[in-house]
Amino acid sequence: MVSLKKFIINFLFGKEVKFQTYDNFNEAKNVANDYEENNFLVDLIIDKTKKFKHLLNHNEPIDYINIRTFFPFILFENNENLQVLDFGGAAGAHYFLYKYYFGQSQKIQWHVVETNIMVEKAKLCDLENDELKFFSSIEEIEKKYINNYDLIYANASIQYTDNPYSTLKKLFNLNPKNIFITRTPFDLKVRNDIIGIRKSNLNSNGIGQFEGEYEKKNFDINYPFTIINKHKFEELLIKHNRRIKLLFQEEKNSYPTDIEKFDNYGYLIE
Repeated sequence: MVSLKKFIINFLFGKEVKFQTYDNFNEAKNVANDYEENNFLVDLIIDKTKKFKHLLNHNEPIDYINIRTFFPFILFENNENLQVLDFGGAAGAHYFLYKYYFGQSQKIQWHVVETNIMVEKAKLCDLENDELKFFSSIEEIEKKYINNYDLIYANASIQYTDNPYSTLKKLFNLNPKNIFITRTPFDLKVRNDIIGIRKSNLNSNGIGQFEGEYEKKNFDINYPFTIINKHKFEELLIKHNRRIKLLFQEEKNSYPTDIEKFDNYGYLIE
């Protein structure tokens, strides 16, 4: 029998959405719409980023949740000339937020790794500058920048790669001084990875609100994800001589699947 609490919630807000799970990532990817190469979505995120940059330049209020971007930088005694790799950093919104907070005179090298289409359009829209650069793969920057990164920053990105553990190995092989992983779901049980499809509306992608033509064409975006196994992840850290400096429990029940609900966690690793 459905509890009174669940009945009231379902009555007021509709049935709880649960993400469907699949046997493997490729199966999930074949069912999902083409998130990585969705031109309309990329255009939206770039337009949002440009508007976000404008708001920052005019001291308009921003969502407090973006403050988590600043956290790892308070650990550096001297922020001058930092080298940052922003894995899955979209159109560079985290860079613009950093510059707003620490000041335009603060020098930093900020490299974003993103999909081919995001990189191409970000460059066409002149979002690159002397500090902000876009790359389409880890391999593209590996030879030139290995051993140089003070921080690898991965905000809600590792879980959407086709093999999170392989991606993590590549990032560890860059030998960064620090790694900050945030807004990432972890499974605390010892079992096979949980793979599913996350559904969100167009407006929830990117930082800020959309308007105009995007408002008229709002639709669901589906993209595959992996709930990363905490034990497997931490074994990987040990193999790469990494130490967990801080562990955070973040948004609860952020990935409600047809198996169970999973929470987001944050790791500061050195």
